[in-house]
Amino acid sequence: MKPSARPSPRLIAAAERAWHKAPWEGAAPDTNARNRDFVSFARALVERELPKLEAAGVTVHLLPPGARIKNGVLHANADLPGVAIQISTDGQQSWWTYHEPVEVEANSVYLRSRQGNHVSRTTRLD
Repeated sequence: MKPSARPSPRLIAAAERAWHKAPWEGAAPDTNARNRDFVSFARALVERELPKLEAAGVTVHLLPPGARIKNGVLHANADLPGVAIQISTDGQQSWWTYHEPVEVEANSVYLRSRQGNHVSRTTRLD
């Protein structure tokens, strides 16, 4: 039986923070160490934990990518490292993976995040 809930990868992060006190925490937190710790956690989440959830039949909620068009060039990023960003001109078919800034027409760009079989909602960038 598949779970009916749609857990977010952020729920795993909240659990991690609940039982782990990092060495960088304190009165004067070490922000560089905190950032390194987050990148390490996020990579482990994408590379190890999301595939386990997928194998267990759990539907994972992914956030759509952030993006902007500046001077006709699309710049996009995902909230988790390693999650693929896909772009399309019709929002239905012909998806391709975004790797670096690319020239686009502003009124015809659709974006989504993808990890394994999980896909975020599709957003249109005007």
